[in-house]
Amino acid sequence: MGERCTVLVIDDDSLVRMTLVAYLEDSGYTVIEAADGEEGVELFRKLLPDVVLTDLRMPKLDGFGVIAALQTLSPKTPVVAITGTGDPAAATEALRLGARGFLTKPIIDFNELEASIERALAAAGQ
Repeated sequence: MGERCTVLVIDDDSLVRMTLVAYLEDSGYTVIEAADGEEGVELFRKLLPDVVLTDLRMPKLDGFGVIAALQTLSPKTPVVAITGTGDPAAATEALRLGARGFLTKPIIDFNELEASIERALAAAGQ
C-alpha cells in the first residue's frame, strides 16, 4: 500500500519532521511536510493526502486543532497523533477528537510508525 499512499507530516520540530519524511519516503510513501498546524491544514486542503501524522504540541494551531479541522474537512481521512509528552490525557483527547492512532516521540521503532499508518488506513476503509 505504501507506494500508493500520500502522507502529510505536520511537526514544528524540523529534525523530527526530516527523520519521519526520510523514513517514509524510503519506505515508498509520497510525503508532504508542514512546519505547523496552519500550514498543514492549508496543504491538506490543496493536496488531499491519504493519511496525516500530526504532532500535538505546536505553535499557531496545535495538533488538537488540526484533528478537529480535518474532521470537518474530511472526516474519513485518518489522522495519527504524535506527542513528545507521553501524556495519556493527550492521547485520549486526540482519539476523542477523531485521531485513529497515537505514537509517542521519540519514535524509535519505525516499523511501529508504518504499522500505525496502515492500521489507520485500514480502520478508515482505505
